[in-house]
Amino acid sequence: MGHKFMTLLPSRSDVTELTTDELLLLDFLFDGGAAIGLMQRDAYHAHMNIRYTHSLTDANLLRVLRSLVERGLLRAAPDDPNTKRVVYWFTECGGAYWSRERMPVWERYCTSFTGSDAPELLDVLCVEQAIGRDFLCAAQRTGYIRILDDIKQVQWKPLDPRELIYWRPVDAAWQAKVQIQSEVDPEWNRWDDLNAGRTWWNSIEELQSFLPQQPPA
Repeated sequence: MGHKFMTLLPSRSDVTELTTDELLLLDFLFDGGAAIGLMQRDAYHAHMNIRYTHSLTDANLLRVLRSLVERGLLRAAPDDPNTKRVVYWFTECGGAYWSRERMPVWERYCTSFTGSDAPELLDVLCVEQAIGRDFLCAAQRTGYIRILDDIKQVQWKPLDPRELIYWRPVDAAWQAKVQIQSEVDPEWNRWDDLNAGRTWWNSIEELQSFLPQQPPA
């Protein structure tokens, strides 16, 4: 069975005055900046890999983003000196607001990526080395990633915490570079197997597994 996309809104603490739509926009930005086109209502769910979206029209979306900037929760910066495209980012205050609602469990945060110039190298960034190793072992075991290195011999190096969480430095962060088979298996569909022993998260959907269970309304 393939990936089951999140259809329900993620849990929130309701301790801030943020509206649901405002919080959904902040969800998009917690791990990097984005231009308004990616956050439009019809595009939001595809880029977030979920099956819900916000209720804002394009005009209202721009108004809400400007309001978040005016309130000091976001900053807007040109994407390039030669273009008028604006990219929105968290401020530390915005990150703090988002954290109060979503309650991220940072010690379990782990993310990974490959570069276009070196698709055979996987960068793994995490707060706790043990969580990073859990991700690599599960990825190898389920075939999610074909890892060529000996996972037990992978070298973890200290990382500037702001390279992991750009708006709120964690106490420490780690990075490992792992040799992988760069070809993607188009038949891979063992998402449930990967999730079965998950100890890490890198998306709002995955974070839900590590939050306290809310009592029924």
